[in-house]
Amino acid sequence: MPMRYPYANNNGVEYPDDERRPQTLKMFSLGLTLQLIGGGTAGAVSKTVIAPLERVKILLQTGKGRKYTDLYPGDPVRGGNTSFEVAHRIIHEQGFLALWRGNGAQICRVFPVTAIKFSCYDQIKALTMPNGEQGYPWMEGFARKAAAGATAAVVVDVFTYPLTVCFTRLTADMARQGQVKEFAGLWDCIRKTRTTEGVQGLYRGMGISLCGIVPFYAISFPLNDVFKGYIGQLPFFKDSATATKLVAGGVAAICTMCIVYPTDTIRRRLAVSGTKGERRFDGTLDCIRCMYQEAGIRGFYKGISLNALKVGPQMAVQFMVYDWVKDFVNESVLVTEYALPKLK
Repeated sequence: MPMRYPYANNNGVEYPDDERRPQTLKMFSLGLTLQLIGGGTAGAVSKTVIAPLERVKILLQTGKGRKYTDLYPGDPVRGGNTSFEVAHRIIHEQGFLALWRGNGAQICRVFPVTAIKFSCYDQIKALTMPNGEQGYPWMEGFARKAAAGATAAVVVDVFTYPLTVCFTRLTADMARQGQVKEFAGLWDCIRKTRTTEGVQGLYRGMGISLCGIVPFYAISFPLNDVFKGYIGQLPFFKDSATATKLVAGGVAAICTMCIVYPTDTIRRRLAVSGTKGERRFDGTLDCIRCMYQEAGIRGFYKGISLNALKVGPQMAVQFMVYDWVKDFVNESVLVTEYALPKLK
């Protein structure tokens, strides 16, 4: 009986362990690196494109955009009650490039977030769906993918939440041109927050954040797969895989965002409540109570229209680019000639 070796290329040629293992592990590491870089790059590019919408939305959520200035007392244009008013105030008082304030911190946060979330989701999905995507009934398959997305969300949030807090505080800084900013940059924000509020200050609002990010990941990932299947069958999309992936990713993200948006607003309010030595809320429940007293249910949905314009294209690009990376790796020599498993 011929000796069997566990390492072989896809052409069936087998090699002894000591000859094949180092090269196989090297190929797998390279494939995983491409996977991480692809997801991170997609996140960084998409976030930079929608950064102005993100800043205006955060100022609406936190209420800092509606404050009147000493320079223009009583000017209704500076009331900051709408997206256009807030954008006008930013450009007039801080300059056009201020629309991207905090984007450096955002990229530092988004790159590892998107890199980890896509690769982590795929790895966990492989464990929750050992029979493959076609090996389960529709509802069971959806539930297994949702479990993988929820688990990936927890992993991502635990490692990257301090960057989210600092990004929110940098973005909410409304110092005019020539004035001293509250934070000089990302690392200054981390240092000051840790000094004045302790490590727990970097994780303020994480509980409510998980209430939003866990269902978002749990729903958006499997919903994206569902929409790709349905949209791909429509006449206009049958011959365009790129358009199918873009539309499916955008629609899935917007549908999911409408469900979890209030948790994002609460998280933003908690993140800025400790700035300038002032702790406005005693906790998540106190924040929810105060927000409801201020503006009712509508207060939890401030900036949702901007967020839809932001999340739709952002997630569409992320899903599409990540699918491109997986297709590239699966069709490359890494899979066709070596024992690297396909990225699914």
